[in-house]
Amino acid sequence: MNEQCITMLAEQWKDICGQYSATDLNYTAQFIQDNSFLLVDEFYKNMMQEKEASYFLSDEIVQSRLKTTLNQWLLDCFNMPFKQNYEEVVQRQLVIGNVHARIGIPSWLIMRGIREIEKKVFSLQASRTQQNIYTVTNYIVQSIGFASEIMCRSYEANIEINNDIKHTYRLFSAMQDVSIQKDKQRSSLLDWENELMFKVFSDSASFNHLLLSKSEFGLWFIHKAAYAFSGTDQVQIIIDRIYEVDKLNLAVLKSQDKANAIALIQQIREKNREIQHLVDQLFQVSE
Repeated sequence: MNEQCITMLAEQWKDICGQYSATDLNYTAQFIQDNSFLLVDEFYKNMMQEKEASYFLSDEIVQSRLKTTLNQWLLDCFNMPFKQNYEEVVQRQLVIGNVHARIGIPSWLIMRGIREIEKKVFSLQASRTQQNIYTVTNYIVQSIGFASEIMCRSYEANIEINNDIKHTYRLFSAMQDVSIQKDKQRSSLLDWENELMFKVFSDSASFNHLLLSKSEFGLWFIHKAAYAFSGTDQVQIIIDRIYEVDKLNLAVLKSQDKANAIALIQQIREKNREIQHLVDQLFQVSE
C-alpha cells in the first residue's frame, strides 16, 4: 500500500479520535490498560472454539506469543492519540493483515475474535456508573473496527497476490507433468479404443469396458491437462467429446446387434480422432 493511502488512513483514524474529549481518551486508555489481558483472553477463548482455528493456531503459540502481541496491539491503538503516531500504527495494521494473508488464516476468524472483544467491552462498561460510558464504548468500537478494516485491506490485497503465486506454481507443475505425459496419453487413448474393438469382435456374450472419462487418458485430461490449459477454447470441447464417447460406449455395451455395435465404434473412433487433434492443437499453441 502506497504512502498516500497510509497517510489517508492515518488522517481518518485521527479524525475518529478527534471526535472525543481528552477526558474520554484518557479514561479509555486507562480502561484498556486495566482490562487488556481480560479482553485478550476473551478473544482467544472463543475464537479457539472454532475448528478452523486449530489449522493455524495451537494453545502453545497462543499462550507463549500471541496473547502478548494482541495485548500490545490493544495498548497501541488507544495510546496513539497521545503519541500522535497514527501512520506508524496504521502500518502495523497493514503488516498484521499481510501476515494473516501469508499464513492463510481466514479474515472471518479474526473478526470472530474482535466481536468477542467488543462484546466483553459492553459487558464491562455496563457495570460502571460514569456518565461517559456510552461515549467511551462508542470510541472503543470505532477504533477497533477501523483497525480491523485496515488489516482487511492489507489481507485482501496480499491474499490475492499469494493465490496468484500458488496458481502460477500449480500451473507450472501441471504443465511440466502434461508435457511429460503427452505421448503416453496419446497411446493410452488408442489402447482404450483398441481394447473396446477387440471385445466387440471377440463375440463375447457380454463384457464391460471402462468409460473414457474414467480411463487413464480421461482422468489425465480432466484433472490435469484441463487445468494446465485452462482458458483455451479446446479444453471444454475435449471434455464434452469425452462424455459423448462415454454415452456411445454405454450404447455399445447394451447393444445386442454386432453391426450396430460396430457402427457405434466408428462414431467413437471419429470422436477420438477429434479429441486427439484438439489435444495436439493445445500443445502446438503452448510450444
